[in-house]
Amino acid sequence: MTPKSNLVLIKELQDRIHDCLKDYLSVEEPMAILDFPDIRNCGDSAIWLGEMAYLKDRFGGKRPAYVSRIDDFSAEELEQAMPSGPIFIHGGGNFGDIWVAHQDFRERILERFPNRQIIQFPQSIHYASPERIAESARAIARHRNFVLLVRDEESREFAEKHFDCQVRLCPDMAFAIGAIKPLPPSFRCWPCCAPTRRRRAMPISRPMAIFRSRTGRTNPREACAFPRRSARHPAC
Repeated sequence: MTPKSNLVLIKELQDRIHDCLKDYLSVEEPMAILDFPDIRNCGDSAIWLGEMAYLKDRFGGKRPAYVSRIDDFSAEELEQAMPSGPIFIHGGGNFGDIWVAHQDFRERILERFPNRQIIQFPQSIHYASPERIAESARAIARHRNFVLLVRDEESREFAEKHFDCQVRLCPDMAFAIGAIKPLPPSFRCWPCCAPTRRRRAMPISRPMAIFRSRTGRTNPREACAFPRRSARHPAC
C-alpha cells in the first residue's frame, strides 16, 4: 500500500466515523465523556486523542463539558456541568466480562441516567460468561436509549444477537487523529559515561544491550558496571 493510498484510507475511515456520530452531537449542546483512560495502555491513549481530535475537527473545537475516570466519577458534578446533553463512554476493547470494572461502571451509568442518551464510542466485545451476557442485556434493555458503536464485525453480530439497542459498525476512534508523520529516531549517549571529547552518539537500545551483556542486569539504575571516573563506557 502506497503512502498516498494510506492517506485516502484514513480519510475514508474518518468520514465513516463522522457518519456514525454526527446525529448524536452538535456544536451547542454539551456532552460528557466517561471512563477516561488513566492507564498505561498506549492504544487507549490513542483512542482518547482520536475522540478529542474528532470533536475539534468536526465541531469547531468542541470539548466535553465533563470528563471523569471510573474512580472519580460524580453524578452530581456531571448534572451540574451539563443539565442536558448526551453521555459518551470512552471506546476501546473493554466491553464484556474480561475487564469487569469497566463493564460494571458502564452498566451503573445506564442505570443512573435512564433519561439521557448514552453513546458508547466504538468498542470490541468479549464475554466468557452467559450469565454476565444476560446481566448486560437486561441493563441495556431497561435503558431504551443506548447506542452501541462497535469496531469489528464479530462484535456487531454479537451485539445484534444479544442486546436490545441500536448497534452500528464504526471505525476505531484512533483513526480520527489523522495521518501522522513519524519523528526521526533520537540518539543520545548512555548516561553512565564519563565526559569525553570523542563521545559517539548511538541509539538508546544499543547501550542497554551492552549493559545487559556485560553485567547480567536489566535495570541501569542498579550499580553501574562502568565507573564514571575509572573507565569509559565501551560504547562511547
